[in-house]
Amino acid sequence: MTNNTSLKLTWPQAYYPKEQRDITVEYALKVRDQNAGQYRENPCFNSREWYESGYGIKLFPRRGYTTYGGIVVQAHFCQYGNQENAHIKIAEEVGINNSDALYTNTPARIKTMIDYLSTNIAGDNISASQMEIVSVDQLSFDDFNCPDIIIHHKGEFHRRETRIFVIDGYYRKPNYDERDLTLQSIDNWFLDITKYAPNTITTWEAVRPLLMEEWKSFNNRTKSEISAFHNQLVSQEAEGLVEELTNLDWDSFLAELDHRLSNGDISSQGVYDLARELYLEGISLRPVAPEFEEQNTLETMDNSVSDEERIHLKIQRRAFGYIPSSNDMSLEELRSILANLPLNPVVLLNMRFASLAN
Repeated sequence: MTNNTSLKLTWPQAYYPKEQRDITVEYALKVRDQNAGQYRENPCFNSREWYESGYGIKLFPRRGYTTYGGIVVQAHFCQYGNQENAHIKIAEEVGINNSDALYTNTPARIKTMIDYLSTNIAGDNISASQMEIVSVDQLSFDDFNCPDIIIHHKGEFHRRETRIFVIDGYYRKPNYDERDLTLQSIDNWFLDITKYAPNTITTWEAVRPLLMEEWKSFNNRTKSEISAFHNQLVSQEAEGLVEELTNLDWDSFLAELDHRLSNGDISSQGVYDLARELYLEGISLRPVAPEFEEQNTLETMDNSVSDEERIHLKIQRRAFGYIPSSNDMSLEELRSILANLPLNPVVLLNMRFASLAN
C-alpha cells in the first residue's frame, strides 16, 4: 500500500500575497508566461492563514504532463525544497517532535485536516447538515491527552458531541484509548487520514466526500455501541431486581415491580419487562419440592402465568417494545406475531432505535 505520508503534497490553488487572494494554478502559469521569473520573486503559499502565521509553505506552479506509464498528471502547485524551518514550526504546532517526521508530510497533513475540522466543516452546508452541527471547539493541538476538535450536535441527535483526534501514520498517537468502559468514550473518534492521497488532503472539496463516508461509518457504529451499552445497563438492573425479589411469588413480584416503576425506582419499561421475563425463566429452573415431583412443572406455572403472558413477554423482549402485543390477545394471534418477527439483527436493531427514540 502506498504510504501517503511520505509522498509530496500538491495543491490545485494557492495564496498569492502580491494580490492578497487565492489563485488557480492556471492563473499562476499565465503570470509566469507573461512575466518570466515574476512568480519566483513573488511566490505563492499553501494558505493565507499559514502565511500570516509565519509558517506558510512556498509553492510554485507546474504544468500538467504525462508519465512514461501513460498517466496524465494535471497542472498543480508544488512546494519548494529547503523549507525545514516552516516544517519544524508546523510539527511543533501539532505536537510532533520526532525528527523523522520532518522527512514526511505528516505534520502538514495533520494541520491541514485540523484546519478543515475547525473552520470548514461547520460552515459547509453538506457536512453541517449530515453531522447536525451546532458549534465546533478547537483545542490545543500539542496536548495528546485531549481531542483536537469537539463537535457539538443538535439536541435531537443521539449524542451530544463528537471528540476528534487526527492521526496520520505512527508519529502522532493520543495518550488515551478510543474506547473504555464508559458511555462517554463512544464519542471519541480517532480519525486516521493515512489513506488520504497527497492531491486530496490539500483541498476541502476533495476531502469532504471521503470525510463524510468515514463519518457515516463511525456514526452508525456509535449507534450500535450506545444500544449495546444501554442493553447492558438494562440487563444489570433487571437481574438485580430479580435477585432481590426472587423469594416473592408471581403476584407479589408483579405488584412490587408496578410499585417501583410508578415511583421511578425502575429506570425504564424495558427493565420492567426484562425483569418479568427473567423471573419466569427462574421459575422454570427451580427444583420441584419432593411432594410435587410427579406434578408437571408447566402446569404449576400455569396456575399464575398464562401462555399468553409468556408469549407476550417474548415478543416485547425480542422487538424491544416496538411491535405492539398484549396478553389479552388470543393465543393464536400472539403465536402468529412471534412466528413472524424478523430474524435479521439489523432489522431488530432498527426497531430498538425506534423504541428508544419514542
